[in-house]
Amino acid sequence: MTLIARGRTFSINYPSLSCGGHWKLISINVSRARFREVLDRGQDKCSDKGKVIVQRLNRNQILFMYHYKAARDVSASAVLKRRLAVSINGFRSQRLP
Repeated sequence: MTLIARGRTFSINYPSLSCGGHWKLISINVSRARFREVLDRGQDKCSDKGKVIVQRLNRNQILFMYHYKAARDVSASAVLKRRLAVSINGFRSQRLP
């Protein structure tokens, strides 16, 4: 899973599932944000229009929770660790802080 956040634009990609799209912000506060996921590609492989909650656990970790469109219970969840991407002379490497 790759999330790119630029301002209030959130692009999401699920490379192993061959789908992706964007998150529409519903609400946000200091430690938690709620989104509606809208897929632009791979709708036949991934569930569309689900609800996403991202909660900050600490400086380097977030809790990701996904609810299917009509579900009340969490359908999938994960604790994600931040990666720092470094680019030097066009060579891109990634390291964990």
